[in-house]
Amino acid sequence: MPILALWPGFKMNLTKFCTRMACEVLTPPSRRYRAQTLDGRTAEAVLAGRLYWTWMSTAIADILLRAQTEVRLITPYFVPGRAGIAGLTGLAERGVRVCLLTNALSATDMLLVYGAYRRYRGALLGAGAVIHEFSPIPKKGRKRDVLHSKVFVIDGRQAIVGSLNFDLRSAFTNTELGLLFEHPALVADITGMIDTLSAPDQAYAVSRPQHALNWAVARPGLPAVMLVEPEASAPQRAISATRAGCSNNSPNSVLVKAERRSKLSEPTMACRPSITNTLECSISRLRPGIGAGENSWMDAPAASSALR
Repeated sequence: MPILALWPGFKMNLTKFCTRMACEVLTPPSRRYRAQTLDGRTAEAVLAGRLYWTWMSTAIADILLRAQTEVRLITPYFVPGRAGIAGLTGLAERGVRVCLLTNALSATDMLLVYGAYRRYRGALLGAGAVIHEFSPIPKKGRKRDVLHSKVFVIDGRQAIVGSLNFDLRSAFTNTELGLLFEHPALVADITGMIDTLSAPDQAYAVSRPQHALNWAVARPGLPAVMLVEPEASAPQRAISATRAGCSNNSPNSVLVKAERRSKLSEPTMACRPSITNTLECSISRLRPGIGAGENSWMDAPAASSALR
């Protein structure tokens, strides 16, 4: 129960929890998952075997790239890097419907990260993906809501809910949690939630009919189509537009500092199955003088492959 490790003061009824878990493990989906995981082995044999660390983003990237019909992403911060954007545009180009919901400039709490996201928006739209930028009308006396959920839905069948943003900091620096599940009712609820958050009263639909970006806006007093980020101030647009070197949400500056501290010089260092060495392997693969965004969300498999 990770929640108890992260939140020691969390109050719960252990008896009710165990009773519910005992019922859940007997359901057909739980039985199928257990059989697939055990693969003919006993539970004791599985737990006695050697455990390996791997990148969470590695597993998620593999799942996304196997999508057949649709990938829907909710991420407050979208900075995928070269390989990440290549993976998503590749999905779109082979006919998979790719939909992204992220914060609009008027709603984001990270202007520089939005500036980094702008670098990838055009390529995603050019490949045929659908982008909505979340920016609901503020309630009276309150600030505008900010999108904070991190959700991936694959083929309307699988969903991943957790703390992992589709950005470089989550992939290479942070410690993140996530849950992958297949549950028709839950996946349907999440899909409905995404539809609600992407509705015109909640988000702008971004498109690129020719060379200029268009934002479809359904707000009183605003044009139906705008050519600049709606409801954002001039300083917000200017600050996000100046993001050319690095951002607070990019790991490159963090990784470069870590590289200097660890004094890594060999790009082919041996990797051992630990979190520290996984991070060091990713650092060692950074090329000298690399610019922000060169590192990629879907590059994490390069570091994790040595751990298998």
